[in-house]
Formats: sequence, structure tokens, C-alpha cells
Amino acid sequence: MKKKEPIREIRGKKIVRGTWKRRRVDYVSGEIVVGIREEQLKRIQVAEQKEDIKRNLFKQLPKGSKIIRDFSTQGMIRIEVPEAEDLFRIIQRLAKHPLVEYAEPNIIQETCQVIPDEYANLAALRANQWGLERVRAPWAWNNSIGRLNVLIAVIDSGIAGPERAQGAIYRWWNPSIGDHFFCSDPLGELAHGGGYRYEGARFRLFLANEASTTPFFRWWKSSIGDHFYTTDPNGELAPQSGYQPEGNIGNIATVQLPGTVALHRWWKSSIGDHFYTTDPNGELAPQSGYQYEGIAGYVVETRLSSLSHPDIADENRFVLGNDYVHDDNFPMDDLGHGTHVTGIASADTNNNTDIAGLCWNSSVFVIKIFEPVLLPNGTWIGQGTSSDLAAAIIEAVAFGLARGYRVVINYSGTAGSPSAAVEIAVKLARTNGCLLVAATGNDSDHLTGLRHRVGWPAAYSKDYDNVIAVGAIDNGNNLANFSNVGSEVNVVAPGVNVRSTVPNYWTGQNQAAATLANWDGTSMAAPHVSGLAALILSINQTLTPRRVREIIETTADNLGPAGKDNDFGYGRINCERALALLTGGTIFRWWKSSIGDHFYTTDPNGEVAPQSGYQYEGIAGYVLTIP
Repeated sequence: MKKKEPIREIRGKKIVRGTWKRRRVDYVSGEIVVGIREEQLKRIQVAEQKEDIKRNLFKQLPKGSKIIRDFSTQGMIRIEVPEAEDLFRIIQRLAKHPLVEYAEPNIIQETCQVIPDEYANLAALRANQWGLERVRAPWAWNNSIGRLNVLIAVIDSGIAGPERAQGAIYRWWNPSIGDHFFCSDPLGELAHGGGYRYEGARFRLFLANEASTTPFFRWWKSSIGDHFYTTDPNGELAPQSGYQPEGNIGNIATVQLPGTVALHRWWKSSIGDHFYTTDPNGELAPQSGYQYEGIAGYVVETRLSSLSHPDIADENRFVLGNDYVHDDNFPMDDLGHGTHVTGIASADTNNNTDIAGLCWNSSVFVIKIFEPVLLPNGTWIGQGTSSDLAAAIIEAVAFGLARGYRVVINYSGTAGSPSAAVEIAVKLARTNGCLLVAATGNDSDHLTGLRHRVGWPAAYSKDYDNVIAVGAIDNGNNLANFSNVGSEVNVVAPGVNVRSTVPNYWTGQNQAAATLANWDGTSMAAPHVSGLAALILSINQTLTPRRVREIIETTADNLGPAGKDNDFGYGRINCERALALLTGGTIFRWWKSSIGDHFYTTDPNGEVAPQSGYQYEGIAGYVLTIP
């Protein structure tokens, strides 16, 4: 296959467009995602056997190949090969290896948001939350507002992070070149180019001793005009030789959080390398041959002391997972998309602040896989990879299982091709009773007749009953112009002019540093359904993913032809009816013939009619409690 010229970059690597399994996709240049067969999974738990598997795989790879991310618990490994090599020929060779279950390119995932064209008039972006009214959420809250042991895992661009005056990593941005860097210097002395601007503090862990503050040392290499900061006065953390100490330039406050854990240091002198771990047995050693050097200090717990947005700042509910973009566990949102999605699903409610989330008493687990990318047309989008999506799904499942939670995974992203790595993660979620709610994608243009098929992983809804594919509608119950269509669509939800939280600091999509904005996309529709699924599980935690999907489908308000169709699926979700189905009671039907609309309510007096002119049609039927 002849490759085309790179069109974008992700994390410093080129993105190439080509054909994979007869589908046009974007993928990361020089990266291969490999999964080993299920019967080999036990072998990767034993260091010597794992190394033997790697040696066998690397016999099929060109010289200069290297591991980017080691084996996951599900046997996925990410490998980099020289860009000059024919990637697809290597993949075909690897796929035939007896140890290999699948080999594929690292497929690009993108957020499913339609970017607003104008930020200048914030008043125009702010409107009432029409979506909650349309899906009957306020009346559903009489039956459930969520439970803390039901978890909504948001796999996205992160969540609005904390701002700190001291002891923080500051982010600086050059929008003209779409580049950014992190530094611990609030004055921007580490800026490596003009045009950078302060974006607020980014939280990190410090290698702190038990004292109240830790000295911050500066090292300088005059030959290259470079410098860096470290908490190590001996300079052992110097990234290269030749640095000279400049002394203590100040103190950084130790982050005061409940509890600290010992940080153990391991060393491999043969390669002059070391790493830190909280495991005194060295089980986290990345390779054999490391020697224990004792406790190097203390590290603060991996939990933020504060979240910066007032409507998603409850630390008892919002828990941080991994940031696969920066390889740490502080998923600060530098795009805005993840904060917006999280607010729709579960913003704090009944607090006289900003907006209402659909399921506002559940736990939320935030995982970051999307980074901001500036497109040639001047708009921003979030991009990630299939390998990170697979890892994030596995992480969400493991986190929930370890705590006995029921898990609903929200993924407001899509790709043009299926991924074996992602499919295995979806199967794992299904086996462990976890739902995956996914956006169908925004590739259609119904005004011109372009009807684009549902993207992945939403398209797995036809094969796996724990997947719910969600399309978008507008305030008039019309299918959103951009919403992808097909037999995979299960339901639709509000996805046009949807009001939700955005980071209260500057990002590419939130240049005015507002706290609320109205955005469009199937990205905005999916968290409505995730919130409903969490409400359902909060009432009955024994329900299977399949049964939750059935409840959402059978209680939806039909918007298209009778029954299921390719545009609306089973229709617009109805939270009131779904929860009434679980709690028992009578459903009354009201109708407005002038607009051909109807709704259901448990109120026989019709006091909850969304507007005047509705006529009572009598009892629509009794609903029974599901055992």
C-alpha cells in the first residue's frame, strides 16, 4: 500500500492516512500494536518468559525497533519501528506469528465534538439546559440521583485541574505552532521560544522529605545554554552530563494531603539508570538487574488536593486515573472536551452553581487519552490512539472491580476503523459487567445527503450487548445534521447547543477562560446516556449490561418510523420512563397533535407537561418492578 504524506502529528510523531482492512484511516507512523494469544497471558507474568516472548516477536521486526509501552495485563504491547520501513508488511508478518492474536497500526481516535466557530460572544454560547428537560431528567430524579458505588468512567481529555502558586508545574503554550511544554517556573524562564503564554498550574508529585518544604535546585549547562530544575542537590537526576549546580533557588511547599508513602529507589549500574517506585520488593522494576538502594524519600498520595472547576470539584466523587498523553496520573484537561462531557454526565447539582449533571451523586473516574491538536482550519480537536483507548477501558474495568462498583464507561470519541486491541477491551468490559456508551461520530452532513456510517467503538453495539451507540438530536427532535447513522445506532440524546462545564483557565477550545459553554456533537449526546445508565444501576445494581441497554431502548421516545430505525435507533432517551419501569407505578400519556409529539409522565394531573396545549390520553399502561 502506498502511503500518503503526513497530515498531522500526535505527541511528536507523524500521522499518516492510508487504507487498513478496506477502510480509510489515520494512524501513527512507525507504531504497531500487538496482542498475544490468550494462552500466553500467564507467561508475561513471569519475567524470564516475558522476555522470551519479546525476543521471539523482535525476530520479526527490523533493526532499530523498540518497545514504547510494555505488555498490559491483557497482552497488548506497543512497538515502534523505523519510519522508513513498510509498516503494513511488518504487521502482516507479525500477524502470522504463532504467539500473536492480532497486529495492527495504532489507529487515531478523535473527539466527536463539532467546534463552535465563534468565541467572542459568550452570551450566545450560554443557554438553558434544554436537554435535561427533553429527556425528562428532573422528574427521574424523584427516583434516583445516583449512588457512589456506581462509577461513570470518562475516557476523554481529562478534567479541569487545580491551580497552585507553589509546588506546581506551569504550562506554557505557543498557539502559532501548536506546541506546549511544562515547567516548574512560573516566570517562564524555561520557554524555548517566543509567544508562549501562561495557562495556569499543573499539579504533580514531588520527591519530598518529611520537612514542610523541599529545596529546589537549578542546574545549568552553558555549552548548550540549557538549564533544568530538580529537587536533587546531587544532580543525579540531570538529564545529561556536564550540568553545573547554581544553588538553591527557593523552596517549594510540600503538598499537604492525608498520608504519604515511602518512595523506594532502584538502580542498574550497568546502564547508569535508575527508577523510583512505591514497591519495596521491586516488582515494578521495568527490567531485570536492578538493585535496591533504600528509601529515597516520601511521595504524596496520587490524588489531587483540589479540582479547579466549582461544579466538578467534589473529591469524594471525582477520582483521577491515568493520563496516557503525559504518562502520569494527573489527567488535567488542556482541551476542554473532557470537562464538558464530565459536566453533562455528572456535574454537582442542587448546589446553586452553574449547571446540573444528569446523574449527580455517582462516582466519576477520569482517564485522559486525548491531547489538543490545532487543525489547519484554525479549530481544535482532541486526538488519541487505539492502544491508549484499549488501555483506558481496561483501567476503568479494573478500577471498578477492585472497589465493587458497577461501571459505565463513557467514550465521546470515534475512529474510522475497528481495532482488535479495543475489541478485546470491550469483551473484557462485557465479561465483567461493564457498559460502554459511545458516540456514533460527526461525519455526516444530512443537508447535502451525506450519511456517514457509525464509527468505532460505537459500531460494536451490533456485536456486543454491553455497547450503546448514541446519536445526537437538536431541540426540535431533529437528527443533528452531523450525526452518523446506521443499524448500530441504539438511541439518541441532545447533542446540539448543549450547555456544560469547561475549564476555568485558557485552553485551545476555551480561549476566554469561561466556566460554561454550549457545544455540539455526538460527544455531548453520549454522556446523557451514560448518566441515565448510572441512574438505572443506582436503583438496581444486579442488572446486566444487556438489561440496562434494553431498559434504555424500550423506554425511549420514538422519533422516526415505528420501531428501530437507522437514524434514531429506538428513539430519544426518556429518564423518567426508564426509572419508572424499575420502581413500579402508572405511566400517563399526554399528546400535542399540532406538533405530533407526546410524552409520558407518572403525574395524572399533567403538571409536568413541558409546554401548554398537551391533551391527556389516559393511562398508557402499568409498569412492573424488575426483579
